[in-house]
Amino acid sequence: MKFLFLDTETTGLDPIRNGILTISYGFVETDNFLEWLETAEKEQLRIKTIKMKPLNPNNIDSKALKVNGIKLDDINKFRGNESALIEFNSDLQAFAHNSLTSTYDKIDVVGYNVEFDMKFIKNWLKYYGLDLFDFVNYRGIDVMNLVIQLRMLDPSFLNDVPNLKQTTIAKKFNISIDDAHTSDADTNICYKLFIGINKKINKIIYEFKTNKNKPKEYFK
Repeated sequence: MKFLFLDTETTGLDPIRNGILTISYGFVETDNFLEWLETAEKEQLRIKTIKMKPLNPNNIDSKALKVNGIKLDDINKFRGNESALIEFNSDLQAFAHNSLTSTYDKIDVVGYNVEFDMKFIKNWLKYYGLDLFDFVNYRGIDVMNLVIQLRMLDPSFLNDVPNLKQTTIAKKFNISIDDAHTSDADTNICYKLFIGINKKINKIIYEFKTNKNKPKEYFK
């Protein structure tokens, strides 16, 4: 299994009109997801961040910059968009490549509200004639959906959270939210949440299945 954890900061909310300013990402590969999950908390995700001038420099929403803390002067110092794309696409292609079969394995993209990021990345690659889905699975793994699953399995655990924002859920898991709303910090928060939520869900399911007081029909 190959996972790509990522987050983006953009010039606005419209993936057609607006563009990417920063993209942070880290790769994880494992042959056994459950074994990896047991030790993953001890491992640091190696995160790369690329800062770039947006495709549409005239469509920059001031509200978006207020959230991500990026200033116009900073954007002017960012690298060119095409060189950023070349580096990201090269990393993606290298990770997807299977040296044993000389083919490309599809990667699962993991993020919080990941559909938002994938729309921007898809349009970014499409502008240069590339197809994101040559290397990644069409639907990403949305950690927010895992939160919803956890809430269904254990309503008491999340009954006091006011919303399902990533920072809110991270606090519940005692994950630091320092520098939140920067793409590198949000990628790291998402990675830790992915581990923590999956471990908790697996524990709930295991305890449920091994509870001998449950009626047998529950385990069919």
